[in-house]
Amino acid sequence: MQGGLLFVIGMSLGFLAAVLLPAQRWLLWYVCGGVLYTLLVALIHSSLVHFAQLSTWHSYVLALGISWLPLFAWVLYRALRYDDVSGRVAQARRTHPPRLVEHTPVYGEDFEPRFE
Repeated sequence: MQGGLLFVIGMSLGFLAAVLLPAQRWLLWYVCGGVLYTLLVALIHSSLVHFAQLSTWHSYVLALGISWLPLFAWVLYRALRYDDVSGRVAQARRTHPPRLVEHTPVYGEDFEPRFE
């Protein structure tokens, strides 16, 4: 038992060092976010199984749907707001017409090309 516990602690410290030492430490936040999301879905799932007396499968699907509600609300908000934003963009385009520039480079007076 003692050797197994030391092995688990050693492996955990090794994994922690492997995650925290490289330059891509910021990826750890994605892992933490995924773990927190999974815990949230599990909490909603267990609450639905306990309080609503739903089957395991139905409560899991419902828990996923409930967890996606903020995403759907944000997408709906952005979609409804898009008309307002596109109206402002169209107004800005009417008041400030674009300055057309050819697709040829513009050089200064002192430019000397180096062809060898």
